[in-house]
Amino acid sequence: MLSPLNLLRKHGVRPLKRLGQNFLCDPNILEKIVRIAGVCDTDTVVEIGSGIGVLTALLAGCARRVIAIEIDRRLVEVLKAELGGVPNVEIVRGDVLAFDFAAARPEGGLGRVRATHRRARARGGGPGRPRQGPGPGGVSAQGDHDRPRRFGGASR
Repeated sequence: MLSPLNLLRKHGVRPLKRLGQNFLCDPNILEKIVRIAGVCDTDTVVEIGSGIGVLTALLAGCARRVIAIEIDRRLVEVLKAELGGVPNVEIVRGDVLAFDFAAARPEGGLGRVRATHRRARARGGGPGRPRQGPGPGGVSAQGDHDRPRRFGGASR
């Protein structure tokens, strides 16, 4: 896969400020996010705001299934061009608020559903910030905070 900057140039895409688009370019940070998320080969990962797919591609190498949700039509086209042939990546154009997380649950109830946001920070739980496991139904989120949060409950 090309570098994020080269992908943007190749597809003629410029970030939209109104959507708060920023693209993570440092491969070390991308790898750290995947490592800290603890994704394993039985997990389904829902990536919120997949952008141009650089994190998506890394997640696809670790997870059983990756559902890439992107609201920007232009970026969905980039995702399809770059990752459309990857068998365990499903690209969804839409708003995450309308996404049915229950439908992402693995068949037979085996494995976890983990959601990552494009602004995920590559930092661990640290002292006083314990990591929590998946919430009810095996769904947890990794996002603007330092640790997974449960859906439908308090973050702490």
